[in-house]
Amino acid sequence: MQCKFAAVVGLLVISNSFSEFKNCKFGDMQGTFPNQLCDSFNNMARRMRYFHLAKKLKEVQECQSEEETKIQEEREKFCSENSDIVENGSYKWQKLEGNRILFYGPPGNGKTTIARKFAEMMDAELIELSGSEIVTRWLNGGADNIKKTFEDAEKIMEEGKTVVLFIDEIDVIVSESNTEMRSEHAIATTDLLKRLDSIKNNPRIVFVCATNHFEKLDNAFKKRMSYQIEFENPDKEVRSQILEYYFKEEKVDLRDIPWSSWWVVPICGASRRRELREKDLFDKLLAKTENLSSRELEIFANNVSNYLKQYSEIDESTLMSLVPSPSATGIQSSALDKIEKVTRITSNISSAGAAGVVIWKNLPDGTKTQVVEKIMALFKDLLN
Repeated sequence: MQCKFAAVVGLLVISNSFSEFKNCKFGDMQGTFPNQLCDSFNNMARRMRYFHLAKKLKEVQECQSEEETKIQEEREKFCSENSDIVENGSYKWQKLEGNRILFYGPPGNGKTTIARKFAEMMDAELIELSGSEIVTRWLNGGADNIKKTFEDAEKIMEEGKTVVLFIDEIDVIVSESNTEMRSEHAIATTDLLKRLDSIKNNPRIVFVCATNHFEKLDNAFKKRMSYQIEFENPDKEVRSQILEYYFKEEKVDLRDIPWSSWWVVPICGASRRRELREKDLFDKLLAKTENLSSRELEIFANNVSNYLKQYSEIDESTLMSLVPSPSATGIQSSALDKIEKVTRITSNISSAGAAGVVIWKNLPDGTKTQVVEKIMALFKDLLN
C-alpha cells in the first residue's frame, strides 16, 4: 500500500489513542495513516497489554504479593472491555496485516521522528540504526551486523515485549545500483531479505525503514514492504501552518515589519494596515518557501528570531534574504552523491583490512600529510 504525507515536524502532535491516530488529520501530516495498519497495531497493542497483565498476575501470585487482588481486578476489567480479543482467559492471536513499513521522501520532513513516535505509541522497545552503521567496509561486516540486530530484537521479544526495528538510510544496504560496493552489500542485502521474510506478520516486531533515495532501492526489497509511505515537502497550506506555528513560538510578529515603500501603504486605519501587512508578507513568504522541507522552514523561523534578538527590528528585504534557497537542497544532494562515490572508491583502496590501520599509524607525518592532500584533491575534483 502506498500513500503520501506532507510532514510537519514542528507541529508533531500524535495522540496516544490508536483510534484517534488513524482518523485525525493532525498538524504533522496531511492525509490519514493507513486504517488497516492502525487497526492491526491497535489490536497488537491490546494483546501485548493483556500479555503483560497476565504475566504480572502470575508473578504476584508466585510471590504471594498483596497486589494480587488489584491485578486480578485490573485483568478482569480489561477482559470485559476487550472481549473481541480475549476469550476464556486467553487472548486470540491474529495475523498482523503487514509489519514492514517504508518511509521515503526528501530529508527534513519527519520520517525519523514519526518512526520514534510510532514506537512510543506502541509502548515498544525501539532499536534504531542507520544503514551506514550496519554496512562496513570489512567483508561480510554488514551481514554480521544485520544478524546481530535481529538477534537483539529476538531477545527483547523473548521477554514478551514488542519491538520496533528502525533502520534509517536503508538505501545504503539495499541499493540496486551496480557500484563497486554492490558486491560487498550483496550478502547483507540477501540476509536482510531472508530475515524480513522470517518476521512477516509477526505481531511482536515491526520493521520500519527510511530513505531519501527511493529510486535507488532494490525492487525485491520494495516488494517486501507492506506499506510504502511518501513524506513530501509541505504544500502551501501546510507551510502556512508551520510558519504560523514557529512565528508564534519565536514571538515574531510580521505586522511590525514596515512596508517596503510608503506609496504602497493602504489608506485605512492602523489596525487594518497591520492586518494587511501580515497577509502581504505571508503571501510572499509562502511563494518564496515553495519546495522547502519542514526542517528548513524551522531553520528559517529561528534565523528570523535570532536576527530580531540582535537588531530588534527587521525590514522586508532582510526577511526575504533569510529564506533558504530551494535549490540548496538539490545542490546538497548532488554533493552527497559525489561524496558517496568517494566513499565507494576509498572503501576499495585496501583489502588489507585492519592491517591498513596499523600501517597508517607507522607512516611518517609527512607521508600522512601527502595522503590527506590527495584525498582532499579527490573530493574537490568530485564536488566541482
